[in-house]
Amino acid sequence: MLRMAVFVIIAVIIVFLIILPLLNKFFSVVENIAHVAEKQNLKEEKDEEKDEL
Repeated sequence: MLRMAVFVIIAVIIVFLIILPLLNKFFSVVENIAHVAEKQNLKEEKDEEKDEL
């Protein structure tokens, strides 16, 4: 019984060690995409303002 619990805990730790860096990478990619999209929106807004002037 105790052996099983220890095994489960170790498995969970290993899974976290593998998944956390992947999640970090995924979130940083999503953040980069969001930043690029934001810049694109700002650029379009500036272009529209220039057109109005």
